[in-house]
Amino acid sequence: MRSFVAEVLTDAGYRCSLAADGDEAIAVLKADVTINLLLTDVACPT
Repeated sequence: MRSFVAEVLTDAGYRCSLAADGDEAIAVLKADVTINLLLTDVACPT
């Protein structure tokens, strides 16, 4: 799903950064880049 959403947004002219887990997300957030929209998927154990 993550790759599909990124592909759709990229095709629409947006620049996307992807992260597969929390550690990657922190690295992206620490990079010198402006983030205008952040989409997350939080799964809660049952």
